[in-house]
Amino acid sequence: MPFSEKRCKPLPAESSFHSWAAAGRKREEETRRDLTVAAMLRLPQLLVTLVGLLLGRAEVFFDTFRNTGCARFFYKGAEPSSGLVPQSAAWICQRYGNQYHFATLFDNKNRIPVYSAYIYQPGPGPRADWFIEPQLVDMSFNKSMENESSTKIDRQKLEDSQAVSTDYKQTSQTYDRGHLSPNLHHSIQTSKTATFTLTNIVPQHNKLNQGSWNAYEAKTMPNKTAGCDVTYALVGAISGSEQISEGRVNVPSHIWAAACCIQSGGLKAWAAIAENSAKNEVKVTSVGDLEKEVSKLLNRNVQLFHDECPRVSDFNSFILREDKRPSNDAQSSSFCLNIIFILAAITVFHF
Repeated sequence: MPFSEKRCKPLPAESSFHSWAAAGRKREEETRRDLTVAAMLRLPQLLVTLVGLLLGRAEVFFDTFRNTGCARFFYKGAEPSSGLVPQSAAWICQRYGNQYHFATLFDNKNRIPVYSAYIYQPGPGPRADWFIEPQLVDMSFNKSMENESSTKIDRQKLEDSQAVSTDYKQTSQTYDRGHLSPNLHHSIQTSKTATFTLTNIVPQHNKLNQGSWNAYEAKTMPNKTAGCDVTYALVGAISGSEQISEGRVNVPSHIWAAACCIQSGGLKAWAAIAENSAKNEVKVTSVGDLEKEVSKLLNRNVQLFHDECPRVSDFNSFILREDKRPSNDAQSSSFCLNIIFILAAITVFHF
């Protein structure tokens, strides 16, 4: 059909046209109103997100270390499996001096850490005062750890949320404040200081802490890490059936450690586990063996490292047994006493 002969729909009459236009405006107003309501409903969430971006992420999380400043403390960002996660848990990026130094999975109910993850960089340095975690009390509080002796946080609220120094005083003859991420495994002073947060501490039998476990930290780790470019370390505790401080703080039944090292020839890994008792023995073994033992103790499947970290070691398992060595002061006192006894004996013999 020629174009001139095509029939077009007639335009609506004037009244019909006005009705059609009014209906269009009504639909447009309804759409605009719906969009406005939706935006208002999302406004609180958007404000929270904006505030978070402006202030920086919090130190305490409630699900994972993924996409946080602490993901770097795990080989390829892979955290241990959920088999280690207790019913009431907090994921703490240990922050001090405006930096993250290591990561801790914390058991809120038992008031002890489940594990601490860090990069092994040993070095000497002094001890520090004890710190607490403000955001375990209230998420709006300071995101860096605070000195326990100077914090302004209400004491009762602080004690409800975590262990404090007084929890350890009555049992100091039996249990030390045992570091999971140890002071001597860090070289930067701020990192060393950060290890003195009580959220990194468990009641550890003093014979073990000052004996064979200290030997593992101070001797076995340096030997095993020889030739390593980067060593990812995990140190953890298995909650036990005993408590200190009138049931406030759980005493672990076992302390364990694992390491995955990157070296020129590939990866190597090793592990250790000890009963938290006067037995004072540390079993040095493979990561695979440790995962089996921890899984058995917890009755849950546990994987500690990324699949690439070897589960079989290039050495046979062995037992560390080393008692506490006397301090220099004790050795000096013993030497002086021996001299006194010798002089006394000579004097008696002479007369």
